[in-house]
Order: sequence, then structure tokens, then C-alpha cells
Amino acid sequence: MKALTEQQIREYRYNGYLFPIPALTPQEAGDAVKDLERTEMQLGSPLNKGDMKWRGATHIYLKWANDLVRHPRILDIVEDVIGPDILVYWSTFFIKDPKSPAFTAWHQDATYFGLEPLEHVTAWVALTDASSDAGCMDVVTQHGKP
Repeated sequence: MKALTEQQIREYRYNGYLFPIPALTPQEAGDAVKDLERTEMQLGSPLNKGDMKWRGATHIYLKWANDLVRHPRILDIVEDVIGPDILVYWSTFFIKDPKSPAFTAWHQDATYFGLEPLEHVTAWVALTDASSDAGCMDVVTQHGKP
């Protein structure tokens, strides 16, 4: 194991998710936010409101996003769950400013990817505070319990 304990892996396999797992330093997260803000300034709109090119597979178009999805600590965590053969298939930015009415509806990521078998890992990386006050995400386990 590179990043997770055996207990964490068991919890992931049982619940279908595992958090919190610190992956980025505050400096790295702050740098990514600055890169995102710079990109939005160049686009003239928020990333998640721009052309679909910028909302999905962003890591293909933006070096900083590519570096983020290949961050060694993030990949070490993923590797502990699925092994070393990792494909970064998609990257999506769900941007919700605190106290905004924006939301992302309940969904299962696998539904949208078209991959068979439905075995993949989603690494959800918060670049800013993801507290209840900020409107963080809710999760339901594969057993139907929050």
C-alpha cells in the first residue's frame, strides 16, 4: 500500500467511497485555484459554464489540469484501490460557490461513462473548503445508507 491502510481499503470496498483523504497541500490546492481562475479569465466565463470542451476532459486541454489528475498522491490512493494500471478517462469540474443555489443532482458516475464493466474510481478533489456551510456533497453508500 502506498497511501491507504488495509482498513481504509476495506471501508472503500464496503461503502463504495472513502473520505477524507488529504492529497494536496494547501499550497497545491491554492495554486490549482489560481490556475482555474486564470483559465476562466482567458475564457471570459466560469469553466463549468463554457463550451463542453472545457467542462469535460479538461485535462486534455489544460496542462495544469493534466498535472492535477496525475498528481502522485492522488494516483497513489487510486493505485491502492485498483492497482497500477490507471487510465484517466474523464475530468469534470463541478464548481459551486458557497451559498449559491447551484447543485449537481444525485447521480452515479458510471452511468455516464459507457464503460464495461462498471468498475472505476472517481477521485473527487476539493480545491477549496468543502464544509457543510460551503454546500459539500452528500453520498449514499452502495447499501443505500448515507
